[in-house]
Amino acid sequence: MAEFDQYLEASKGARIGAFLINLLLLGLALTPLNMWTTSESSEEVGWLIISALIVVFSAFPETPGKRLLKLSLVTEERKRIGFKERLIRSSPFLFFWLCGGAATSIPMNGGDPAMMSPVAIAFTLIYLVSMLFLLADGLAVFFSPLSQSLMDMKLGTIVVTPPPTPQFPDHQRPTLFGVKIPRIK
Repeated sequence: MAEFDQYLEASKGARIGAFLINLLLLGLALTPLNMWTTSESSEEVGWLIISALIVVFSAFPETPGKRLLKLSLVTEERKRIGFKERLIRSSPFLFFWLCGGAATSIPMNGGDPAMMSPVAIAFTLIYLVSMLFLLADGLAVFFSPLSQSLMDMKLGTIVVTPPPTPQFPDHQRPTLFGVKIPRIK
């Protein structure tokens, strides 16, 4: 019997809620970092810090939003996913971040945006394509029967939630000093 056999597939609402919590936490984390990296010399340091954060979060099966909502990421066989799958699953975000940083870090020829180097143009195009992939990846949750993203479908993973806690029938409800404890709804 797998560890997550009793777990149910997460609803679209729960997935959206976890996404919004992650956005909020990311915004809270980026605000002080953005204030600190306003000088040009510390811009690369901030870029490396965010890149490292993405890799560190790959070490955990669930994002902070999923953890707060008690969602788990498991294989279709209801087993925990390994580090390799977690890294592959988060690779589009890392790729998006690295290409965006590389595209903005490459100096333009003569400071004129119309005279971008071919390397900067290539990184910018990769950045835009990865942005479109992330959008499609998120939208797939709405159209998939199991609320799976494109990366979930590719890796054979699903997001699950714990089963509801069982309710005691009236004759089995616990008592406190002879008085039945009321149900909490």
